Amino acid sequence: MPNASPTHVNNEALPAVFPVECDRSLINFFSVPVGTKEEQIITLKNSTFDTVCLNLIIRETDNFSLLVPAGAVSTSQLVLPPQSTQDVKILYCPTRVGTDRGKLVLKPQGRKVGGKSIKASIILCGVAGSSNIQMEGVDELEANHYQLPCQQFNGSNMIRFMNKGDSTGFVKIVCGGHVGSTKLEIIPSVFLLESGFAKDVSISYPEEDCSMGTTIITIFTGPEL
Repeated sequence: MPNASPTHVNNEALPAVFPVECDRSLINFFSVPVGTKEEQIITLKNSTFDTVCLNLIIRETDNFSLLVPAGAVSTSQLVLPPQSTQDVKILYCPTRVGTDRGKLVLKPQGRKVGGKSIKASIILCGVAGSSNIQMEGVDELEANHYQLPCQQFNGSNMIRFMNKGDSTGFVKIVCGGHVGSTKLEIIPSVFLLESGFAKDVSISYPEEDCSMGTTIITIFTGPEL
């Protein structure tokens, strides 16, 4: 592949004359809920001064497809004029929780080396499932910001986190508001929570600080990856 970084395409006995460059060698989809769809776009470039007719083939998977005007397909064709680029949409439709893998094969028509057609592949990887972290023992003020009323607190309290999604999520708790980070003890402050599990977090600070009225904390949650 002239003028292209070796990381652009995962080569399969790729000769130096491979005519098409790609801006991605690996396409990752993260935390896509089962039964939904997510698409990503890659850009292909004809790096030669000749028109290239390119076959695109999805292999080794039923959960990835090419998205064309007619819908989702496993094979398609492109005509790339000299030095031109074209976007290609990749669709991921997971049917079960877990990891799906496949590849997108790029196969120029009429291009052979040693009597064999040349081709290159782009790796496809999708992680299906989504976390749904819920909590008890705090009042939400705004996105990611929560308060713990002092009348509940009495110097310490427990917040219960529950993952009601179908994949592992993460939780991170940091100090905020009126109570300084040196006075607030959070155990544990960062952890992963598997689907269907719950975890209690202990938060404490000196009782004399209860005169401040409320304790403000910031809680971040999201998928494991």
